[in-house]
Amino acid sequence: MNVDGTNARPFIPPFPEEYTSHRRIPKWSADGAEVLYVEIDLKTEIREHPGGKKSIRIWYAGTFRLQILNKNNRSVRKLKIPTVWSLQSVAWMHRDKAVLFSAVPHRNEPLYEEVVQLYKYDIATDTIMQLTHDTIGSVDGDWVSDDPSTITQVSPKGKLSARWGELKKLH
Repeated sequence: MNVDGTNARPFIPPFPEEYTSHRRIPKWSADGAEVLYVEIDLKTEIREHPGGKKSIRIWYAGTFRLQILNKNNRSVRKLKIPTVWSLQSVAWMHRDKAVLFSAVPHRNEPLYEEVVQLYKYDIATDTIMQLTHDTIGSVDGDWVSDDPSTITQVSPKGKLSARWGELKKLH
């Protein structure tokens, strides 16, 4: 849309049927040429009630896709992640050459026991590297800069280093 809010138009084509999929967590690349986002299949159930009233129930059907849309030619690249993973957050990293994301590797566990981990996806090689190996209740990753001079520890000097500072130095 224009800066003043006029001329709104779809950036990504709409789904062929209402309530079949959902897109979320859009992130612009540093050069503004691409948008990284998550697409999720949905299940819907429409119930008719006495008196002609209807209600709809919508929930995730299972498949999460990590995708990159090129704004110039509208092409979409689907990154190769396991279809059983539930994606929680996404961010660009390494000057748009990689993606940082958090995911629950297996969605068959009760919600309160979900194990969310951070992963790095190398776009050129389609490889995934697990960055954390802990049981985490929830995590939203973000990658602020790839400049080594800006990677610092969050904790004061002389104390244990912060997890993000260490992860960024390693990866």
